[in-house]
Amino acid sequence: MPNSTRFFPNSWSDRSIHHQLGATICRAQGLYGAVAYWTIGPEVLHAQLVALLSQPESFCCVDLHLPTDVDKLHAFHRLGARQLFVQCHEVRQRGERHLHRHLLHTKLLLFDLPLGQAEVWVGSYNFTKQALLGANREASVVLTTTQGSDLYQQVRAYLEAIRADAHCHRFDPARLDDYKKLQGLPDDEPEPECLVLPVAWHSARMPTLARQTLLLLGQAPDERRALAQADAANTPVVLRAYDLSTGLTTHYGVVIQNQGAIDRNVLSSYDLSFGQRHLAVRPPETLPYVAPQLHPLPPAELREFGFWASLLVLDKLPTSLHLLPRERDDTAHWQRDWEATEEVRAHLEAAPEAFNQQLTLPFGERPPAPDIPRAVLPDLPAEQWLSWAMESSVRYRRKAKLGKLDVFGAAFWDEREPAPPTAFEELDNQFSPYNLRYLAAAYEQPLRQRYYEPASIAQQLALDGDRVPRLKKLLEKYRLRY
Repeated sequence: MPNSTRFFPNSWSDRSIHHQLGATICRAQGLYGAVAYWTIGPEVLHAQLVALLSQPESFCCVDLHLPTDVDKLHAFHRLGARQLFVQCHEVRQRGERHLHRHLLHTKLLLFDLPLGQAEVWVGSYNFTKQALLGANREASVVLTTTQGSDLYQQVRAYLEAIRADAHCHRFDPARLDDYKKLQGLPDDEPEPECLVLPVAWHSARMPTLARQTLLLLGQAPDERRALAQADAANTPVVLRAYDLSTGLTTHYGVVIQNQGAIDRNVLSSYDLSFGQRHLAVRPPETLPYVAPQLHPLPPAELREFGFWASLLVLDKLPTSLHLLPRERDDTAHWQRDWEATEEVRAHLEAAPEAFNQQLTLPFGERPPAPDIPRAVLPDLPAEQWLSWAMESSVRYRRKAKLGKLDVFGAAFWDEREPAPPTAFEELDNQFSPYNLRYLAAAYEQPLRQRYYEPASIAQQLALDGDRVPRLKKLLEKYRLRY
């Protein structure tokens, strides 16, 4: 039994509990809690709250759904409050307007106080300014007890069970964008998309690609269309250059100056003069190889290709740039929990009448209200209208298929199956130091006699196709992150 009981707010006109809760936080030696919503920053409550939530035994669980502000949780975490947890769990009922999500709705705080005392705060208060400062109509009861009492043990066990739930995750600041995605919020700073063009080159023959003009020649119509679409939409293009001399990878910005299709039967499509510039010839299923041009290509040689593109290479991009595959955009998503879904469905199927009775209380004992034409509604007395509205809602809920619900939990990227390697990851592995000499010969040998200046690597090697990186699709869209 509690030693004493207090009710908050103190009066109808003084609804704030800011001072009383702050006083308890200041005295407390430990905190165990769960609230539905958290929208306050560290400046709202006593600084001791951060100290409490930095202790290994303390914790507070918060439901992830809006209006919880994960930026405010992050602010507490930065100050040292490492014992914050977010409940990522929801139940969706098909065809049910009223019960779309079942949230962590507990508002329960357990404080360890000096001399073995404890306080249990239970009621309707969330960690929001509207609640704590008195704007809302809230109510709570504070029970004073001892840390050895049955009440203390029951409350502590209940809160520990909430924290131990599989859908309750320790707050991770690295997951801030993921939490917002689960909440349905847009990205604060969407990562721009770019078109990535990988090429091979030799820094021993060309000190840099920056401020050089390249003539890209290829065959595939889809690659030409990708360039044309990027040109029309002003999509940023990044050149990912693999150095055959060092094995290093460098990124450059690229401007598409012009591009066009080549039709063997249309003279004007290949009777073109480009002047002296570096060539980037795209062999089938391998990287374009960039090298100084031997001579301007005559129309007869241009006619053998399917498209051309004139590219101006800009300055080198920062080394902090990362190219993220578009298919990994959803680093967090709501994923159906089949085991929990079956458990809840079985529970509802075993006791549908009990569930209906819970929905109808306190109106279950009333006689069914007649169907009232919509035109008559404005003339009904308020009490009769309220009774009709409540009973209509109950009847609607009874018609719902209670078993048709699904339980969802948050799934983060590192909890799923590892993704298959991207084309770049495969290319990166191929451009290893032991393979560079072979790759240099493999790229230069088939092309240098026809298109390029004489190569400095003259060795004739037996070419093994398995050692040359394959790249079926040349141009891919990626996300840029600095």
